[in-house]
Amino acid sequence: MSNFVAILLCAVFGILVGMASGLLGIGGGGLISPFLRIVMGVPGLVATATSLMAIIPTAISGTLGHVRTRTINLRMGLLLGLAGCLCSPLGARAADACGGFVVLMGVAAVGIYTSYTMFRKYFALRRAHKADLQAGGSGVDKPFEPTAIEFRPKAVAGIIAAGMVTGFMSGFLGLGGGFIMIPIITGFFGLSMKEASGTSLMAIAILALPGVITQFALGNVDLAYGLAVALGSIPGAFIGGLLAPKVPERHLRLLFGIVFVLIALSLVVNEIVLL
Repeated sequence: MSNFVAILLCAVFGILVGMASGLLGIGGGGLISPFLRIVMGVPGLVATATSLMAIIPTAISGTLGHVRTRTINLRMGLLLGLAGCLCSPLGARAADACGGFVVLMGVAAVGIYTSYTMFRKYFALRRAHKADLQAGGSGVDKPFEPTAIEFRPKAVAGIIAAGMVTGFMSGFLGLGGGFIMIPIITGFFGLSMKEASGTSLMAIAILALPGVITQFALGNVDLAYGLAVALGSIPGAFIGGLLAPKVPERHLRLLFGIVFVLIALSLVVNEIVLL
């Protein structure tokens, strides 16, 4: 594969990653790492570090789309992101010490767990949808309304703790951290999937930066591939953010689960074959 074709392929893939990112509130690392490892053939640690770099512009673009549709909690996103900044460099250094295989298996494990949580919520929403139809309702999702959150000390402490854990895992796995944040902010703080997607992307755009700087200093980032993916993902994420309010939440949950379980399984199979 020539360098031009490789760069073009990364950019095209970036468009798909960006749309998934804007819709689901993920940075896209769970898609980018396996792509770089399996398709482009880069070493495992370089794949995860480079994906972390590509996540930042993707997340910024997706955030702007959610700001435009007002499906974002700006205060929570800022708290999560700043707290994550404290720990993402520690995660990046831990990844460098552990090596690519361990990190990629972590990516796969997170993908499977995240799929499980999304499938479980999907079936709950599906049952509620059917019950609404049987009760004579329209079955149409209610118009989006922002979640009212009181930022009391206990709630703020919980948000900061979630951000710190997310930051470490982001730096270690080369992922944005949406797989941790979205279940937390939907489960504990009651945000809808649409609002959680925008809030998660804002936090990712902030907390991934220190981890990227650390990985770059360690020499683990493929700059050309990272920039190519980002070039495609920026418009894709913005489009995904605009589309998110128009897609029923149960469909987002189902899509989220299917994508990650397939990627996790393919990553495991690929790494076992390479042993």
